[in-house]
Amino acid sequence: MSLYANIFRLGDGLIQKKGEPSGLYKTNPIIVGNNGSFPIKRVMFEDEFESLLSQFQEYEWAILNGVTYWGRNNLAASQSKMCAMIFDLDGVTEKTLGSFMDGVSAGYYPQPNFITLSGHGVHLYYVFEQPISLYPNIKTQLKQLKYALTRVIWNERTSTDKNVQCQGINQGYRIVGGKTKIEGVAVRAFEVDSHPITLDYLNEFVDEKSKIDTSKLYRDSKTSLAEAREKWPQWYERRIVNKEPPGTWKAPRRVYEWWKTQIFDSAVYGHRYYCLMALAIFAIKCDIKEEELRKDAFSFVKMLNDLHPEDPFLESDVESALDCFDERYITFPRVSLEALTGIPIPENKRNHQDRYTHLQADHWEIDGETVENPCKKNREESLRKAREEGRITGRPKGSGSKEYAVKDYFAEHPDSSSRKAAEALGISPTTVQKWRP
Repeated sequence: MSLYANIFRLGDGLIQKKGEPSGLYKTNPIIVGNNGSFPIKRVMFEDEFESLLSQFQEYEWAILNGVTYWGRNNLAASQSKMCAMIFDLDGVTEKTLGSFMDGVSAGYYPQPNFITLSGHGVHLYYVFEQPISLYPNIKTQLKQLKYALTRVIWNERTSTDKNVQCQGINQGYRIVGGKTKIEGVAVRAFEVDSHPITLDYLNEFVDEKSKIDTSKLYRDSKTSLAEAREKWPQWYERRIVNKEPPGTWKAPRRVYEWWKTQIFDSAVYGHRYYCLMALAIFAIKCDIKEEELRKDAFSFVKMLNDLHPEDPFLESDVESALDCFDERYITFPRVSLEALTGIPIPENKRNHQDRYTHLQADHWEIDGETVENPCKKNREESLRKAREEGRITGRPKGSGSKEYAVKDYFAEHPDSSSRKAAEALGISPTTVQKWRP
C-alpha cells in the first residue's frame, strides 16, 4: 500500500472517494484482473483502495498503472492525470540488474522511486512531484519521451532480451502483492528513492527531439467552480449552466487543405506526430468531419514513415495524434503549433490596418475573397444576449440624441439625401438610414 499511497497521494484528496459529490473534478485509477473465469474492472476509490487491492491480489492476474481516468473505463480518451511513469524491463538477471543500478549511480539512467520484481523481469516506477494533466498534445509528447527512455534503459547491459518493448502510457502492470507467472511467487516492491521526480529530470536522459518543453505544459486552474461563479458569472451561466460550447473563431476549409500541403512539403523526422496532431486541430477549427480527417491522416502513414524508416511511423501513432480531434483544442495557439511541428504558420493579415480598425470592419478581404468579419458578428450577438438577459439596460449611449437629430434635420430638409444628412450631422449614413422618417 505504501507504493500506491505514494503514487496516488492517498489521504491528500487527489483521487475521489466512494460517493463523493460531483463537481470536484477528481479522477481515479482503474484496476483490471481475472479471477479465473472472466476479466473484472473496478474503479479504485480512495476509501476502498486497500480492500480492492487485497481482493485483486488473489486473482490469476491483476494490473494497474500510474494514470487516473474520468469515468469507469481505462481508455486513452478517458485519461486524466499521470501520477507515475512505469517501465517494463524483461530478461533481467542478477548481473543485468546490478548493471542497471551501477548505471543509475553513475548517472547514465534515471533513478526510479520503486522497483518491483514481477517474475522474469522488473518494473521501474518514477513518481511525479506533481501529477501531469493528460491533454491530447501532452499525451503524445509523454509517449515519445517514454519510448526514448525505454531505449536508454533497456540495452544489452541491462537485459538479456534483445527485443526492446516500447509501451504506451496506458499500459498496465502487475499489482504489488499480486500473482506472477511463476507459481507461488508474488510481485514484490522495493523503495529506492523517496524523493519524487520531475519531467525536467527525465529530460536529462534523452536526446533533444524527445524532450518535453515543460514551460509549455497546460497548468490546471486552482479556481473552484464556486469561485468561478463569483468571479465570472456570465461565463458560468453560459458554459456551466447552459452547457454552451466555448466561443471561438472558425476557419474556412482552405486552411485545412493548406495544412495538408504543408505536411507533404515540410514535415520532417522528429515532428511527424505533431504534424498529424495539428491536422486534427485544424479539422476541428475548419468543421471537418471525423471520417474525412481519419482518411486523410492515415494517407500520410507511408510518407511519414519514409522520412525515417529506422524509426517506423505506425498507424497506432496516427490514432494517438487524432486524440486532438477535440473541441477543447479549437483555441490551441498558432505559435505552439509552429513550435511542435517545425512548420511556419503565418498570422492572419489585417490588410495594413491597425488592430482596432481591422476588428471594427464589416468585411475582410482574404486571398481576394470578401468574407464577413466574425468579430463584429460575435460582438453584436453578445450585446443582443446581454440585453435580453438584462445585463445591459437602456438605449446605447447617444442613440436617443442621434434619433432626434436625424428627425429634426429632415423636418427642416425633407428633400435632402442621407449622405448629405450624415455629413451635416457628423454621423454615419447607417445611423441616418436607421432614424430617417
